[in-house]
Amino acid sequence: VWGIVFYDHGIMSQHRFYMIPFLLWAGLRFGARGATAASLFLSLALAFFTVQFSYGLTPQQTASGEYVSMLQGLLAMANLVALVPAIVISERDRTLTELRESEARMAHLAHHDALTGLANRMSFLLRMEQSIALAQRHKSKLALMFLDLDDFKPINDRYGHDTGDQLLQRVAARLNEGVRQADTVARFGGDEFVLLLTDIAGADNAAAVAEKLVAELTAPYRIGAVELRIGASIGIALFPDDAEDSDPLIAQADAAMYDAKRAGRNCVRFAHHRGSADGEETTIEMA
Repeated sequence: VWGIVFYDHGIMSQHRFYMIPFLLWAGLRFGARGATAASLFLSLALAFFTVQFSYGLTPQQTASGEYVSMLQGLLAMANLVALVPAIVISERDRTLTELRESEARMAHLAHHDALTGLANRMSFLLRMEQSIALAQRHKSKLALMFLDLDDFKPINDRYGHDTGDQLLQRVAARLNEGVRQADTVARFGGDEFVLLLTDIAGADNAAAVAEKLVAELTAPYRIGAVELRIGASIGIALFPDDAEDSDPLIAQADAAMYDAKRAGRNCVRFAHHRGSADGEETTIEMA
């Protein structure tokens, strides 16, 4: 911008015009580094003006053949010097904004799965500890669900990782839509997800949510030109019925999920000792 201003005022001949972009580069390159760099830029500008002033106040011929006075150049230089603080401040503010945005992105990635945008393992475990502490205080119940997709690997092998990634993103969206805003959905890795339902009435409430999730996940997915179908196996552990701490509660739900996978496709199973009167485990099989 200032290069054009100087050129229009005609104080530069073609062989000296290269100094303008150099001065602009110096200001923008070092302007955000504080008063010392700004002083350097001012010194360069004044030195350049001194060279120009050595031609005297005699009108100079521009590249276009027009004669102009150096007084016009003086006004242009004054404009440039007056704008130096604005250059420094603008560059500083832009740098700070970019830094804050970068920090926000890093903070998000530290607590969320990069592919699905769900909470990651570390974030989920932290929320679980907080939810257990709150449930203990209010004497309420929690349900922890471990969910593993059925038939995902054959799809990923046949259609490729891009299709598999898109399918996982669709699954994550359906899981989010299938629970309340107060509940937490996380991806633990691969095709395994975990859900934490807070303030539930009991096992029947958890079973109803699990059935709803399985029904939603088994609906077909249209990705590109193909229609895909998968299933889901869910293991459920309840706080405080099955465990009162996070680690044993996770172990109970994880074991129940593997029991559900062994029982068949689209199956929901509760933790081992939540059985019927004859000691058999409680299993819900979807049609």
